[in-house]
Amino acid sequence: MSGSDDHVERHGEDHWLDVMLELCERAAQRPKADLDALAAIECPILLVAGGNDDPRRIRQARLMEEAHPDCRLVVIDGARHAVHKDHPAEVAAVIGEFLESVG
Repeated sequence: MSGSDDHVERHGEDHWLDVMLELCERAAQRPKADLDALAAIECPILLVAGGNDDPRRIRQARLMEEAHPDCRLVVIDGARHAVHKDHPAEVAAVIGEFLESVG
């Protein structure tokens, strides 16, 4: 039996996949922004993301939304990271609606 066969017997065929998925999930949960500082902002916050952006960015935006009591995340389907370039009219409408709701 080779070393890799022994490893598979002890840990299972999906061991390394499971390790990588766990590391990705942990990385996604680490805030890239100071969530305490974000929570201390005293005005409403609008976050706009593209539905085709990197899933890690969307998960980070969701963490930011959860950190602030008056934060709204809008994910625009079909848009990439540069959502304002992909769907400028939709972004403008989202911003307009947000400003009307807080004004």
